[in-house]
Amino acid sequence: MVHTSKSENMRLITLLAILLFLSSSTVNASNQLFWQITGKGVNAKVYLYATHPLVGYREMLDDKMAMQIFNQSDLFIGEHDQSTLAMQAIAPKLMMQQNALSNFLNTANYNLTDHLLKKYTGLGIVFYKNLYPRVVHEILRAAFWNELTGTNLPMLTESMDIHLQNEARKMQKEIQYIYGIDDYITTFTNKPSSDIQGAHLNRFIEDVEYKKTLILREYDCWEDKDEECLTEMYFESMMIEEDLYQILIPEISDYIHQKIKTVFGDKKVIFIALPVHYMGGDEGLIKALRQRGYTVEKN
Repeated sequence: MVHTSKSENMRLITLLAILLFLSSSTVNASNQLFWQITGKGVNAKVYLYATHPLVGYREMLDDKMAMQIFNQSDLFIGEHDQSTLAMQAIAPKLMMQQNALSNFLNTANYNLTDHLLKKYTGLGIVFYKNLYPRVVHEILRAAFWNELTGTNLPMLTESMDIHLQNEARKMQKEIQYIYGIDDYITTFTNKPSSDIQGAHLNRFIEDVEYKKTLILREYDCWEDKDEECLTEMYFESMMIEEDLYQILIPEISDYIHQKIKTVFGDKKVIFIALPVHYMGGDEGLIKALRQRGYTVEKN
């Protein structure tokens, strides 16, 4: 048996604490979801930060470099306004005026959706009966994410995007958005059609255990900070149509390009925060910006 003194034990504990600190605080710059956009006459420091709607902002705060740059920025650009007033304006537009979920789900899936909503939200399908199928799809996906990852993120209160927008307001930064509320609703709620959304929700419910495995894979991709994998898993999980993705990315890259030409010239630091599922893939935002002639490198 090997005996160690109290002082030796303290040295070992101190060494272990230092090793743990170093392992948790060392950042591999090439493995962060944070890019700098340069070239084509960009005079300001322009940064693109990938968020995830189901990951709490506290994880984002560990990214010291990104948060330091955010604090220094004088222009913040987000996907769409997620202030309390904006979300109150959006809420009624998530409702179908002339339809109901019961018209899209077969009997078995209707009953299972009712069970899942009661289990995860405490409210049955009757409460959600007029929501667009995609919205219910997102609610269940978020519930599964919380359950499988232990995130327990309160919806619409602690997301990365909402936190960044709130902080930007507190710091009195100039704030702009890719989409206005009406554009956002039109793009994300009404496309594809309600019938296609209903078909997607049926498939999601019928194969819910497989969809949970996709969510776990998506979480692993997030842990690895792999934008290609995150994009793939999100679109497979949500069954979003490829043609919609091909419409969105050019719109977003064009918006950023126009801002670079018209607004960025008088700014010093611009911080753009957008959901990570836009970033990767052959049709993704990173590639689209590079095709426009910009240099986009992980920071």
